[in-house]
Amino acid sequence: MYPGADGILTTLNSLINSNGLLSALLATLVAAIIGWGISSLRRRHQRSRYPARFRAAVAVTVLLALVVGVAGGVALANRALTPAPTCAPGKVDFDGSTAFAPIMNEVVTEYEQDCPQAQITINAVGSADGLADLTRANTTPVVAMSDGLPQLLPGPQYVGRPVGVIIFAVVGNRESLPPNLFTPGFGGGMSAGQIAQVFEHPASPGITFVPVGRPLGSGTRNEFARDVLDSQYASAGSCPRPHAVCDEATTLDLLTYVNDTTGAIGYAEADALPFFPSVGAIPISIDGVGYEPTRLNTLNGNYSFYATEYLYTNGIPEGLEADVIDFLMSKAVAAQLRDTSFISCSDLGRSNLSSACPAS
Repeated sequence: MYPGADGILTTLNSLINSNGLLSALLATLVAAIIGWGISSLRRRHQRSRYPARFRAAVAVTVLLALVVGVAGGVALANRALTPAPTCAPGKVDFDGSTAFAPIMNEVVTEYEQDCPQAQITINAVGSADGLADLTRANTTPVVAMSDGLPQLLPGPQYVGRPVGVIIFAVVGNRESLPPNLFTPGFGGGMSAGQIAQVFEHPASPGITFVPVGRPLGSGTRNEFARDVLDSQYASAGSCPRPHAVCDEATTLDLLTYVNDTTGAIGYAEADALPFFPSVGAIPISIDGVGYEPTRLNTLNGNYSFYATEYLYTNGIPEGLEADVIDFLMSKAVAAQLRDTSFISCSDLGRSNLSSACPAS
């Protein structure tokens, strides 16, 4: 008798589902009001005891309840997902991982917009140098950003906290290497064994590769050796090094080298690739199927080149240090970072990566 009602409910359901539990509760209330209104209209119409004005009033009431419920649910849910830091004044430096630095910079920029009395500096110097900065006597507190667990902590007073997982990629010069190396799916990409062959024996016959990596002490290098090669490889020093693996100091330096060098292959944090037009991600092949460095492939366990990101402080963090770390770990910030190569610990849940954020 009221054919438009089903369409309204379907639209309402799609709107509400995108805004979380709070909106779902409001949807239940609105649905109950709509159901009561439609039922009332049917009874009154069947009995013909009330004039059209009464039915119109009920219809208007139902419509208002629908509009208020949807608008209120969306507004409340959006407020719940809007980052709201607990502001603390002061200064703090975040030193370390060149892969995690761009993500941390995005978080800090938003924090400082709401907290103008905070002065936060990001220094992308590498995981090892970040930990070294932490141990020095500094007038400004330091938080060290480390890709994975460091091989040796400088002392028991330094506290590490896992904050999430950062996804890395094997990368190559797409203008000079075969196209199938950059193709996901069956027959595409390179297996771990093929990648290991390139880095452990660069002068071997076949495709001419020019391998490039990061220096010893780099967290990205440690994860590449662990997750892809299952062993360390020897490097010959700063680039270029004909017939040997050379090193670049930072993620951006490595990507610049791959972008400009025929046959180059290396590894880097996945988010930076769009800024280098000649660089492409090489899927890692498992049983003949190439898997790209995506959030979905990582969460479902098909892609294993990633690192747990740790933040280290001198003792339990307090004041501005603690507030910025808590802000980074909030569900609202985690939601905003879902289009990056970073997966917050709060998003891991019961996924295959749940063990990547052990209790600190």
